Amino acid sequence: GGMELSTFNGHMLALGGYHWYEWRLDIEEGMNITRIMQNVIDRGDLLIIAHPMSPDEPFCSGCMWTFEEARPGVALGVEVWNGFWNMFNQEGLQQYYAWLNQGHRLICTSGTDIHGPLPLDTNHRAGFNIVYAEELREKAILDALRLGHSYISAGPELLMTAETTSGKTAMIGDVLPD
Repeated sequence: GGMELSTFNGHMLALGGYHWYEWRLDIEEGMNITRIMQNVIDRGDLLIIAHPMSPDEPFCSGCMWTFEEARPGVALGVEVWNGFWNMFNQEGLQQYYAWLNQGHRLICTSGTDIHGPLPLDTNHRAGFNIVYAEELREKAILDALRLGHSYISAGPELLMTAETTSGKTAMIGDVLPD
């Protein structure tokens, strides 16, 4: 379940629910991006900022994330890889790293926005999400994403585990004490 909320100042994903969100901004009614994002979080859906550095008009109406008050706001993640790797994904990845360096704990995701078969061009591959979930069910996948038990790739597999001297173990996305 989920939906993409597409505004003229950026797109975001609300994953895991079957809710319809009012996404139209109306200052007189107090509907602003912070309130919309908090509404997604309050309903328990996973909030992802979609393709924050993608080009805007005429390519895509409102694709670039320009909400300065929500960079990243309460979002739990950011889509840094959209479609085939390109300079806008590179800029999205740099934005993601900047947010991490500011102290935000965010997951990164990929998506395609491709509404049909993938092109047969073997020189380019779309990114995809690898998620270490307890089981192959929507709730388990979203729970694993919330924990950061995921990464994005176009092919290579990444296995990462750690163990403290006391025997505590962790995997990608976990936090261990110093």
